[in-house]
Amino acid sequence: MVKLGICEWSLPVRGIPGIIKAKEIGFSGFILDLGSSKDGYPLSKKRIQKEYSDLKSSINIEFPTVAVNELCGTGMIHSQNYNKITEIFKTAIDSSYEIGAGILQVPSFVNGVINSEGDFYNTAKCLKFACEYAKGSGLIIGTENTLHAYENKKMLEVVGETNLKVYFDTANPFWLAGGKHAPSMLDEIKNYICERM
Repeated sequence: MVKLGICEWSLPVRGIPGIIKAKEIGFSGFILDLGSSKDGYPLSKKRIQKEYSDLKSSINIEFPTVAVNELCGTGMIHSQNYNKITEIFKTAIDSSYEIGAGILQVPSFVNGVINSEGDFYNTAKCLKFACEYAKGSGLIIGTENTLHAYENKKMLEVVGETNLKVYFDTANPFWLAGGKHAPSMLDEIKNYICERM
């Protein structure tokens, strides 16, 4: 049975109204956003975690994934961001565990696009930290990026952790990665994908 979900940022309303709206229009899953540092990462607040967990049970909706969209601003490609990023990951992973999500969506877009070897290895270092911190929680770290299939395989190899997978949005190779062909990429990395959009 195929279940469909929607991203929190794809709806005109967020939080509890967004979750309720998603259920009303037929979605069985809702991908949560950790939120931004300027807002204090709302999903990390115990009160909000409880409200979401109670709502999840009452309307029968799943929270399979938590996205760390903050990383589009605080890019993993910049070595000077490493300490800040480790704190973001701790908050995101702890919050994901509390909310019962199985995947952490880790985007490398905007200020985190991987364009050079240095970008690649700085990102790999951050992903390695996330994987190590998440060990034992059952949480999968999903790297979402503009890399080719072979580069994603290399990222998995360099990080070397079994809880790192590829988070694959089928539109991104074309729209964000210079017209790459998503179906052929899927053929190459289908065994490494944790979630597909």
